[in-house]
Amino acid sequence: MRVAVVAEWYPSPGDPVLGIWAHRQAVAARDAGAEVRVLALRRPIPPLSMFHFPPAIGKFGRWIEGARTSLTPWTLDGLSVVPVPFVAPPRPVSYGSWGYWAAPPLARALDRLYAEWRFDVLHAHCLAPAGHAAARWVRRRRGPAFVVSAHGPDMIHVPEDSSVGRRACVAEMAPADLVVANSTWAARRCETIAGRSLRVRVVYLGADVPAAAHVGNGAVRMVTVAHLVARKRHEIVLRALARLDPARRPEYVVIGDGPCREGLQRLVVDLGVSDRVRFLGQLPNPDAVARAAACDLFVMPGVEEPFGVAFV
Repeated sequence: MRVAVVAEWYPSPGDPVLGIWAHRQAVAARDAGAEVRVLALRRPIPPLSMFHFPPAIGKFGRWIEGARTSLTPWTLDGLSVVPVPFVAPPRPVSYGSWGYWAAPPLARALDRLYAEWRFDVLHAHCLAPAGHAAARWVRRRRGPAFVVSAHGPDMIHVPEDSSVGRRACVAEMAPADLVVANSTWAARRCETIAGRSLRVRVVYLGADVPAAAHVGNGAVRMVTVAHLVARKRHEIVLRALARLDPARRPEYVVIGDGPCREGLQRLVVDLGVSDRVRFLGQLPNPDAVARAAACDLFVMPGVEEPFGVAFV
């Protein structure tokens, strides 16, 4: 069986942990006997947060390098990953329309791939924009089975932020032969968005069982592994930490990077907990897993996780 995977969130040389869950699913499918190729949607336009005065030259330079490498075809764990660049207006309001913008270049990429490597299944990660863009190709050229995996913000925020986003999600699920949800809540949510019953299957995301359990040897150590964005709610952990008796405060290890990092680092100083908090930045996935395994407690008080794969 040949499977073509389409994803917006997928690792690149510039960001090797972005969408690592999508990659691990692709690897698992390959290891189960399927032939797999990946088309990764890439939007090489800097975020609005970079346009301010004075300009952050260093940060902008790093973004340019990351964007350049993300547009380079590469092979990851034996899987071919081909970037599909597209342009679209800035987030957040326009995000629900990105599938319309990505559809033309994705259609050309799928046409080329199907002509040279006739795949049996087209698997899109997230209702929008990847699923929406892929669905437009499926309507035009029926043939491969169309499967979409619903994950998180695509079914929480996109349908609520704009009527365009809701229509995109509904349109994406219409031609799907199967909708894969990562929890029973996610399955119900997809049917609520679609306004009808769907052929949906719940597939819980798994994890490798560690060879040995961690045994603490001293102060309690907490960890969060996540992008530093508001919905992950690192701030709540920091404020709770500050309310504890200084002599009993655990160490808090923060793994990940994102737009909220500078604000969180300032908050750490303001709360007087600098001696208990360490920001390690974004780490390669094996290193992040190893660091987390060396801690006693995983904490992340986010409430917008249909499944919570980071906890697993």
